[in-house]
Amino acid sequence: MPNNLFKTSVLTGVVLFGATGCDKLLAALEGGPQTSYCESLCDWAVTCAEGESSLTVDEMAARCEEQTQATDKDCAEAEKGNLGPDEILILNECTDAVADMDCDQLSSAAGTPPLVTCVAGYGGVSDATSLDFSDPASLADVGAYATFNAARNAVLSTGAEMCDDITQELCSSFVACSPDYDSDAADELKEDAMDSCLDSLSSFNASCKSEGLYDQDLPIDFNPTRYAANKCIETLEGSESICEPSSWTGLAECAGAFINLDGVDLTGALLDGLDAYTGG
Repeated sequence: MPNNLFKTSVLTGVVLFGATGCDKLLAALEGGPQTSYCESLCDWAVTCAEGESSLTVDEMAARCEEQTQATDKDCAEAEKGNLGPDEILILNECTDAVADMDCDQLSSAAGTPPLVTCVAGYGGVSDATSLDFSDPASLADVGAYATFNAARNAVLSTGAEMCDDITQELCSSFVACSPDYDSDAADELKEDAMDSCLDSLSSFNASCKSEGLYDQDLPIDFNPTRYAANKCIETLEGSESICEPSSWTGLAECAGAFINLDGVDLTGALLDGLDAYTGG
């Protein structure tokens, strides 16, 4: 971790002038294992993604730990208690700021970690305001930013996982349209219907993955199709349109849900699959 007198003196001054500055200074002098930048990012990312990602909390946490630790080797040093008081002060200012971040930053292409305390303080960038976050590719060497993006991507479903999720959700809702499966006694029939539907949509599912319909690697490869698909599913599940696939294309929320960024349109493959399932 970068460590210089100017950076330490400025951030130490900020800490000491705060109401809890003395407590923070005493804690830093005590040393010992600290909450690392990686841990703070993962706590934030998992909390924000819970209920939004198809991954479980444990899956998100495990992925996030692995991917952030690979990006920032200093995280392990913090967790082992190998930092000096000045480094602890700087780190704790950053992790406190991460805990206060809005969840809007999780999936936004323009999302950034705290600039002053994390990118400049912890990350050692002398002038964080000079960085051009509208050009993420130019910031590949900014460590704090790279770790932030590693945390975000770790808790979001991969493109292939989302293809499976969308296929599963569509079939689940579509099968529920049939009154034949309303009773508990029809559970086995419903399972057979789900298997049949998923089989009918296997071609759509395979194309979804091969065409990278929902692939995304924040912040460079922000994919609006992912969010269009989620909005489409949400709209369909709350309306009778789910039972009439031919009407989906007329819904504004579904207009861009099955077209990848290169213009490959899988709407026809999806509708053909559902038509095959119903025997149309």
